[in-house]
Amino acid sequence: MQQKSMFELLGNYPPLLSLAQASEITGLSQKTWRNWLTAGQCPVPTVRVGRAIRLKLHDLAEWIDCGGSVLPEQQKRRPGRPKKSSKA
Repeated sequence: MQQKSMFELLGNYPPLLSLAQASEITGLSQKTWRNWLTAGQCPVPTVRVGRAIRLKLHDLAEWIDCGGSVLPEQQKRRPGRPKKSSKA
């Protein structure tokens, strides 16, 4: 049985998606999408329509088909306390 691509599965959605629709499709929360946008690390290109932020369905489906992960160069370590080494 041949596996369907995301393009075939997402036929009912409009070409420009809201963050709510993107979170529904990907299973990621809207807060995650907003955090990525704020940090400039959104893995999918965005479009502004007035004050609204939209994601292109085509780009989102392509991102999901490629594995749906953030590229390593886009990930940044958060500053924090170093872990204690366990010396016995």
